[in-house]
Amino acid sequence: WGRPRRRTRRSHRPGAHRSVSHRNQYTLLYLYSFPYITGKFLTVRTPVKYKAPFSPGIFYLKVFRSIDGLLLFQEHSDYLLFLQQFASYFHPVLNTLAYSLLNNHTHFIVQIKERKLLLEQIMAIPDKFRTAAMNKVLTDAANDSLLDTMIERQANSFMASYVNLKNFQTDRKGGLFQSPFRRSFITNDGHLNQAIIYVHANAQKHGIVNDYKQHIYNSYHEILKV
Repeated sequence: WGRPRRRTRRSHRPGAHRSVSHRNQYTLLYLYSFPYITGKFLTVRTPVKYKAPFSPGIFYLKVFRSIDGLLLFQEHSDYLLFLQQFASYFHPVLNTLAYSLLNNHTHFIVQIKERKLLLEQIMAIPDKFRTAAMNKVLTDAANDSLLDTMIERQANSFMASYVNLKNFQTDRKGGLFQSPFRRSFITNDGHLNQAIIYVHANAQKHGIVNDYKQHIYNSYHEILKV
């Protein structure tokens, strides 16, 4: 009969299957993990390069993406509400250089405010509206880890606020955004220029408009006015 055949141990890593849906391929490409539902958000293991830590003065590309391609916006007022909530939660900590709102995801190019200005903005927030994470930043101003945590929590609160408002308006339940949201470093002036072009051209790339200049839900025309 010869020597017994040695059994090959099969991988038990999540997502170690040969065939996966197109929706999950971008996740499996990096970490062999499937998305799973938890709380209000779809949790996806974001590749490290798309989870850049926040630091003062640094530029980032931020992407908020919906679950399974769900529409983030159904009417004009939804776009305005989204931008209003974004400004409300992020104005104290960052400046927005460019943005584009698409059907199921959004792009923002932002710069975290310099440390001194950022601390001044946080201190200007009334005590009853200041979060615990903000207070920790004020007590240890040089700790970038606390700053990163605070900004990520602001982002989570922003997403939750928009979801809650939309669910109330449309009488729906459940999450809307993938979490964590993606953010990546913008490393130099050339990269920044290319990122701004990419963000404004995204609506044309996805076939929403024939010419990116026709898309009204981005910052292109606002920048031209400056």
